[in-house]
Amino acid sequence: KFSIASGKTLTINGPVQAAPVQLFEGLGTVSFTGNASIPEVYPQWWGALGDGVQDDAPALRKAMATGRDVYLIGGTYLMDSVDAAFNYDGNAWVLKFTNSNQKLSGGPRAVIKFGAGMIDEGGQTYGAGLLLVSSVTDLEISGILFDMNGANNLVGAVGIRNCKALKVTSSSRIKIKDNHFYNCPGHNGISTDQYSYQIQIESNIFTNGGTSIPGNTNQGDWSAIYCESDETVVKNNIITHNAVPFAPAGGIEFHGSRMVGQGNIIKNSSPGIYIGGFGTRDISDLNISDNVMQDCRAGIKFSGRMIRRCNIIGNTIHLNRDQFTAYTADTACVGICSSYDATNTYAFHYGSLIDCNI
Repeated sequence: KFSIASGKTLTINGPVQAAPVQLFEGLGTVSFTGNASIPEVYPQWWGALGDGVQDDAPALRKAMATGRDVYLIGGTYLMDSVDAAFNYDGNAWVLKFTNSNQKLSGGPRAVIKFGAGMIDEGGQTYGAGLLLVSSVTDLEISGILFDMNGANNLVGAVGIRNCKALKVTSSSRIKIKDNHFYNCPGHNGISTDQYSYQIQIESNIFTNGGTSIPGNTNQGDWSAIYCESDETVVKNNIITHNAVPFAPAGGIEFHGSRMVGQGNIIKNSSPGIYIGGFGTRDISDLNISDNVMQDCRAGIKFSGRMIRRCNIIGNTIHLNRDQFTAYTADTACVGICSSYDATNTYAFHYGSLIDCNI
């Protein structure tokens, strides 16, 4: 085991042949710069246990900081601390990608679990989030169950808690695939901002979120996937809830241009898909096709500013108004519509559809 003092860097130029056991300790750093013989690292090298009890966040942060691909063997990696250096946009974050061209992946039964009470950690306006992707390119996040531990992270009366499992900002060519996002208590499972582009969100599962978490009554809104980034593909994801949401619970929100939403299965949501510009931003060239919305209160809704050349083709919408007994915000139960109010007045409040095919 190498003990590295604070402010010191251990540079390894040759191969490392070691099982996933602790190799490094101390406050210093490990560098594999220029060493092509180490394609991936394990957080166990920095002391992670994956036992669901020890805080494995420091070890995972050190593994990610090397810039090498990080592989999680089966186990539950408890995230029970934020990093003050990762404060961003009113949120404190547990993990952050600081390098491009990197992969974070998990093997069978690899779980990253948000610690109990972490939703209020970090002293930031909107609480804490799990994984921040900021100002990087060419990343892949795959094969991991992100357990946001919603029952032990309920939104309190203190105000908004975003508590996102994954946020992408000012980044491009990011692949998020084959993950499971579970019991997210905040506003979104995944969100991407308008300063990002070419994001691929594919073949993920979202189970429970925001307004379907029992006891999470201070949370007033939820969408599993919220996208502002242009040229984003959202494909073959499954979104469902074990309990019927008591307030708005969107499946996927599209707020950018040249976006694709295809082959997604969305259950027990309202609405299934939401499309709209925001602020002063119009959007165009969206292809929303072959999605299935099952037992939803509303299927596809439009709102916001101008929406041009939006194709809504081959979608299946099954409505079930009766199950949303606790959702009293409005009385509408519709397949495809513009934003509406409680009197079922369907009107675009700020914009309109132009050259769209429904």
